[in-house]
Amino acid sequence: MELNDARRKRAVNMVWTAADRYDFEPQYLFFHGNGEPDLYLNTLEGLAYSCMDEEILIPFLRGLEFGRDPDKFRALAQLVLEQAIFERKKEERPALLELRKEYARVHLTEFRALDRYRELSWERQSMLRCRKILGMNLGEFHKKELELSAALEEAASLPDAQLVAKTKSVFRHFYFYQAVKARKSEETAFVGAGLLLVLMRHLLAGEFHVRRSVKNENGDGEELSRWQVAWKHLRSETTQAEDRAFVRDAFGPCIYSDIVMRQLEKEYCVGYHKRCRLWYSGSGTADQIFGWEQEDQMMKNRAYYHADRQYYERCIARITTHLKNALEEQQEPDVVHTNSGRLDARAVYRIRAMHDLNVFCREIVYPLPDFTVDLVLDASSSRYREQEGIAAQAYMIARSLMNLQIPVQVVSFRSVRGYTVLQRLKGYEAAESAEGIFHYYTAGNNRDGLAFQAVRALMEQSGYERQKRIVLVLTDAMPSDAYKAFVPGRLRSSRDYDEALAVEDTCAAVRSLRQKGMRVAAIFWGGNYAVDNLRKIYGDSFVRIRMISQLTDAVINLLLRILAELREMV
Repeated sequence: MELNDARRKRAVNMVWTAADRYDFEPQYLFFHGNGEPDLYLNTLEGLAYSCMDEEILIPFLRGLEFGRDPDKFRALAQLVLEQAIFERKKEERPALLELRKEYARVHLTEFRALDRYRELSWERQSMLRCRKILGMNLGEFHKKELELSAALEEAASLPDAQLVAKTKSVFRHFYFYQAVKARKSEETAFVGAGLLLVLMRHLLAGEFHVRRSVKNENGDGEELSRWQVAWKHLRSETTQAEDRAFVRDAFGPCIYSDIVMRQLEKEYCVGYHKRCRLWYSGSGTADQIFGWEQEDQMMKNRAYYHADRQYYERCIARITTHLKNALEEQQEPDVVHTNSGRLDARAVYRIRAMHDLNVFCREIVYPLPDFTVDLVLDASSSRYREQEGIAAQAYMIARSLMNLQIPVQVVSFRSVRGYTVLQRLKGYEAAESAEGIFHYYTAGNNRDGLAFQAVRALMEQSGYERQKRIVLVLTDAMPSDAYKAFVPGRLRSSRDYDEALAVEDTCAAVRSLRQKGMRVAAIFWGGNYAVDNLRKIYGDSFVRIRMISQLTDAVINLLLRILAELREMV
């Protein structure tokens, strides 16, 4: 059901009231089947901010989003959290007991008959919980379902760290839910799924997107059965030709020739990235693999923006006005003759002699920006839940800059099968529409260190070589890639590209850009989990927003600070 803005605001206010603070954007909002906000669950969401550790829970919940059957495991985790928060706050807030009973009565009416759901489904567990709350008979539930319900309640009674560990253990025991690292295939369905279950599901669904015939350099073809392809995916044994075909089919043709690509890879794929590859694509290119998903996401991005279009248009106007004023302060005014303003005594004769009324002087400033702006968007799977919001933010910033004739380029990046894919959603050209930004789509991992270096190839275009450059990164500050980092001199010559190593590499890439005279800054929307990484990578050149309404002021302040730095350079 489509939720209108008023209902969403009511839900947000429920969370804020319970939390007794208003400086954050709620992670989750809850609604009944008829679209009305759920008072009980939204109240618990707010109370969670005072009785649960965000640093522990957010990574756990994010992991569920990219695992097998995210809706089911998210709903089961919600049952654990509901019980935990209720038990921790029921003495302090006695009204929760009646709210909980009312929630259970209403929630039960939103399900079909019990026998319409499979055993151990989240729907049956939710109905079981509601019946327990209301003291109803549980005789229709199987023994294993009652054991699962008891195990979830046991997890809810533990401190946060043990709660997460116990919940994972319950999922493994009852659902064979096993967390495994992303394979080279980079499909999110592999994360958190048992290998056999994933293998069977993909085989039956025909979802292994590899061509039946793959030609090698000699032109010979290799016929692969679906079982062979599946096995190669799981063991990360796909060939370079198969990987290249996958990336081309998934993200469209490369915008550079093979000769240019060899030169770029020789320049940028060094150090930790020595065995990596690069791919540059454009927006809206037809593909053979994720085409329907990208098209569907593009429609969602556009609908998300237009649902609040008036708000975003006001934000664009505000950003444009502030930047225009800042640019005018940097420019010398031109004196022009007009039909109003300050009288120029030397030109009065023109009225009688030439019937020219433009005898007044006025100083007019034409802001002439001497810099470009590059928006670099993290498009890894970790931003899956935020795709619409990120696309709207990038579109708003780009439109504001375009209004002032500032060349702006928008590039997204992700890493798939050892390839770092940079997708140009909008080029510098003023005539190019910003609509391509709505093609923003997440997949794979993020190898920030390589992406930040390789994006220079898109910056160094004819006509923009001598421009000052501002690089704004919309990021989660959590670089990580399933493809190993090359480390010469080690016995196995590789290490995982994550945590300290990935942060160190990204720091080095940002330093390299700054040494070339670029102003690099980050815009971060999220919790406390990545603030340390932000400071290490960007120093004090970042802004953090806790809710979308803070974005406009944050962007204005960040850009004004950078413009002031550019002015001091002159």
